[in-house]
Amino acid sequence: MNFKPQNQITQEQLKQLVIYEPLTGNFISKVSRGKRVKPGNTLGSICSKHGYVKMRIDTVYYKAHRLAFLYMLGAMPEQIDHIDTVRHNSIWSNLREATPIQNSHNSNKYSTNATEIKGLTYYIDKRYYCAQITKAGVNHNKSFCLASFGSKKEAKEAAIVWLRAIREEVHKEYANHG
Repeated sequence: MNFKPQNQITQEQLKQLVIYEPLTGNFISKVSRGKRVKPGNTLGSICSKHGYVKMRIDTVYYKAHRLAFLYMLGAMPEQIDHIDTVRHNSIWSNLREATPIQNSHNSNKYSTNATEIKGLTYYIDKRYYCAQITKAGVNHNKSFCLASFGSKKEAKEAAIVWLRAIREEVHKEYANHG
């Protein structure tokens, strides 16, 4: 699962240049690097495009969560999951190696989701909720028709219970109901 670009820094080189603080997720410079970086400076900034903390070492930009893995374990996995889904939180206890599928399981709902529930859609014209979840690459869904329940609220609650149960079963520790 590890990959190594041609110009990837090694763990040894990284530890010569910085100190990683696992409890804060910060990287502290150990050396002077030009006019801006002095020993003791906190390195990195949040990239506005994707929300990850990035820092430049020599001429290469790295994401902080990837450097945290390199610093702590000596390798960069192909995928790293932020347990709390906050991309700039590189605290060691918040990071774990993941497959691309596991990483996608621990995602938040889309901002355009009108129901405010991940995996749940309401069809006004047909008067039902559709709960959907992906399991082993296959999309599974279940409809909750309002006519079968006492109210719209009860149908939504039943759909949420179904989604949570399936998500816990299938996604296990990567389940994110957000």
